[in-house]
Amino acid sequence: MVRLIVSTLVILVLSAASLGAEPPDRPMYRVDWRRMELEVSGYGTVSARDRGNIIEWQLEAVRHANQNLLRNFLDALKHVQVDAFQTAHDILVEDLDRNERLFRYNETVKAVSIRYGDDDVTVTKVFPFFGQGGFAHILYRAGKDTGNFGHYENLYVSSTSFTGLVIDARGLGRIPAWAPRIFDEDRNLVYAAELLERESFERWGAVQYTNDPQYRDYTSRVGYNPLRIVARREDKLMDTDISIFTEDARILLSREVTLRNLQEGRVIIILAEDAL
Repeated sequence: MVRLIVSTLVILVLSAASLGAEPPDRPMYRVDWRRMELEVSGYGTVSARDRGNIIEWQLEAVRHANQNLLRNFLDALKHVQVDAFQTAHDILVEDLDRNERLFRYNETVKAVSIRYGDDDVTVTKVFPFFGQGGFAHILYRAGKDTGNFGHYENLYVSSTSFTGLVIDARGLGRIPAWAPRIFDEDRNLVYAAELLERESFERWGAVQYTNDPQYRDYTSRVGYNPLRIVARREDKLMDTDISIFTEDARILLSREVTLRNLQEGRVIIILAEDAL
């Protein structure tokens, strides 16, 4: 039975076989990088038959809508960037075990709305990346090298510890991802999901994205005294990754309390609105 479930989902991932055509003028999914979630809809046609009644036909449409929603969920994963090299869909295709886990996860997520029409039914679900009910940890394992931050010779020791990090990366063509990396000018790794505690990644991810330069909805994440810096342009980096000035990196990594806060994922990246 398990093999059947896995095989069915693999077929859906690889071929995206049609399970009921969705109306082209309706959204199938929306990736929200501020809220860190996917909103996905599925559609089913209400088909009148010789037997039964409108309620039975609508219930059958709901079943097809849920099948269509699963297909759309899998398609949406192609647009969820995990890191510089792979999307969530790429990981799913490579690992059959994760296929089964994600299939079972989808079954546990309740619809946020079911809209009944005369001709069709629309089912919508919201899939959070992180936190309670999140699915990122099914596909990506953070914390492989927890706390192993880089060290600088002749390290400048900041006079204060920082409660987090805020990077303004607007106007540099950066795009959001579950696991972006931050480098200094010499491409030494400063911050990455692999350095986090796994529990912190599952709680809220490696970074919080916003287009608000005052990050008003997320101040609690970085605390009362974050280090606030501006990213530097580095066109040779992958689009998900950020480059900062080496001097900023020296200051950031100079105190143990700051490192502890970084280990907990207390990082905000500000991007242009059209990137989110």
